[in-house]
Amino acid sequence: MNHPQYAHPNPERVFPMFYYGCDYYPEHRPESFWEEDARRMQEAGFNVVRIGEFAWARIEPTEGRYDWGWLDRAIETLYRYGMRVVLGTPTAAPPPWLVAAHPEILPVDMYRRVRHAGSRRHYCPNSPTYQEYTRRIVTALAERYGADERVIGWQIDNEFGCHDTGRCYCDVCAARFREWLRERYGTPEALNEAWGTVFWSAVYRSWDEIPLPWAAPAEHNPAHLLDFLRFGTDSFRRYQQLQIDILRERAPGQFITHNYMPFPSRELDFYDLAAPLDFVSWDNYHFYGATPALVAATHDLYWGMKARNYWVMEQQVSQVNWAPYNPVFRPGEVGLKVWQAVAHGADGILYFAWRSTTRGAEIYHSGLLDYDNRPTRGYEEARQIGQALPRLAPYLEGSTPPAEVAILHDYASRWSLDIQPHNRDLADDETFRRALMGPYEALWARNVPVHILRAAPETDLSAYKLVILPALNLVGPELARRLGDYVQGGGTLIATARTGFKDESGRVPGQPPGYLAELLGVKVAEFDSLPPDRRNSVRFVYGPIGSVPVSLWMEVLQPTGARPLAVYEGDFYAGKPAATVLAQGRGRALYVGVLAGAEFYGPLLDWLLPQLGIHSPLATPEGVEAKVRVGPRGRVLFLLNHNDRPARVFLPTPATDVVTGERWAGERELGAREVRVLLIATGPQ
Repeated sequence: MNHPQYAHPNPERVFPMFYYGCDYYPEHRPESFWEEDARRMQEAGFNVVRIGEFAWARIEPTEGRYDWGWLDRAIETLYRYGMRVVLGTPTAAPPPWLVAAHPEILPVDMYRRVRHAGSRRHYCPNSPTYQEYTRRIVTALAERYGADERVIGWQIDNEFGCHDTGRCYCDVCAARFREWLRERYGTPEALNEAWGTVFWSAVYRSWDEIPLPWAAPAEHNPAHLLDFLRFGTDSFRRYQQLQIDILRERAPGQFITHNYMPFPSRELDFYDLAAPLDFVSWDNYHFYGATPALVAATHDLYWGMKARNYWVMEQQVSQVNWAPYNPVFRPGEVGLKVWQAVAHGADGILYFAWRSTTRGAEIYHSGLLDYDNRPTRGYEEARQIGQALPRLAPYLEGSTPPAEVAILHDYASRWSLDIQPHNRDLADDETFRRALMGPYEALWARNVPVHILRAAPETDLSAYKLVILPALNLVGPELARRLGDYVQGGGTLIATARTGFKDESGRVPGQPPGYLAELLGVKVAEFDSLPPDRRNSVRFVYGPIGSVPVSLWMEVLQPTGARPLAVYEGDFYAGKPAATVLAQGRGRALYVGVLAGAEFYGPLLDWLLPQLGIHSPLATPEGVEAKVRVGPRGRVLFLLNHNDRPARVFLPTPATDVVTGERWAGERELGAREVRVLLIATGPQ
């Protein structure tokens, strides 16, 4: 349905390469409110709105009968006030009429209990029935809006894997899983070898004998679990592709994305799902305990999904409704979180949500408008950002956040560690979180930019001087070879504890770190998994640095060519290496046998980074982040004070505040939670 008569009424609101707006639910609001809503959005500087992702029951109130009138009028109203639309395919919330007619679409848990309707994400991605109804609704939407210039793109579904829905244990999935295994292994004999099914007498003679990992008396074979998790990702990949194929055919001029969840979400391998998208989006919720560094790492993770700028499709306004504790945002915090996203590579920001809802499961979730329809503090901060963006957007166009440090990330390794954490306090992804955030927090505190990339043989590492492997539990021979080439060519590699313990199938290929042992010049003689009250400490063998406490996981290292960098100070392995380094070709490889924090990696990086010629854009006080985007119009420096108190920053190079035009140089004060966006020009203005 094309609308060539619609010329954009406010062309100045179409920011070059930057979109700014909110998530809006016109189906929740009386139509008499829409005009005023759109006017307020325009006043806030918005130019984009996401709608429709939970509106299936309103779009198709009964099977085969579509009600387009309300959606047409909502899109038209928003467009008149300068908003383009991102349409969500509404498949995350099947309507009651569909569930009543076809209860077979509902997912099943590991206890073989049906997970019923009444909330959202209540479907099995492998259900042929649900796939057919998905095909119908997505086709109907694409045929109506696929050529509509008011619609700029599509968000497929909503938050794949949320609410522990990345796996279904129904009979359809059992049959599909066996087909998937047949394609992967070819014969039951090859599967038996890969899984090691001789253990506990689980040798399979035919594909029909292989169960899903339903609830059992003891733990399942970890290789079986690992493949089932891969199958879950492949199920959603195929389900997503069903929608992508329709949209590519019927909406060729509109982008396709999906909104992923905050770190540490790991229900699915999001790299596989991200591959066919135009760009990725994520939902930026600063839940209780989400530090500025952890949120920064999530931004870097989603930038690295495609090595491309991304969108924040849901930006928290203040409180969420689902965290253990839900503090309200302090003054200035909305801007702080938004500008941090932009600094790390976001090219689109949409707030969730426009108004605090008065009904349903998210009543306690904050909005830009309150329950009485009045603008909140969050709205005013969003409006201030909207006023600044037109001045900043030209400098953001074509810009990206550069980095010389890469961290390699792998969902299957995280699943492997979840399956066998070997320490209660390292369960539920805590091993990976510690392994990643230890070096990341130290780099973040030093304003050293990082890209978080997929740990895969095809990932190009040539642009990076330092690569870090945080508990990369699964490393096969091909990835090990590529990492060896990187080091031989002049790169520096740091591998943390628990890296290389298994291969891609989950088998132990030899004494850890497995296929990386020769490259690292070390083997793990023993590993000590301790309760939190039994601690140790390590000291570096160079420099004046004192002891650093370590806990939970300690590996006693046996160098086979490497030299010690740090040694243990306590227990029977006092004096034994805790970290090593080995020169290889034109590079070097380090192994850190502890799951250490920033207090360990800070001194290590202070020693290492100058040798590699890696420098930060700016030295800042604790809690002040300096982040750069570089593009054709110059270097844009974001200064973000994450503290609740003022901080003084010294800027050695003169710069211009993009928003105010003020010149900056020397020592200046940043207020509590204040952000400054400064231009350091490198070309014509």
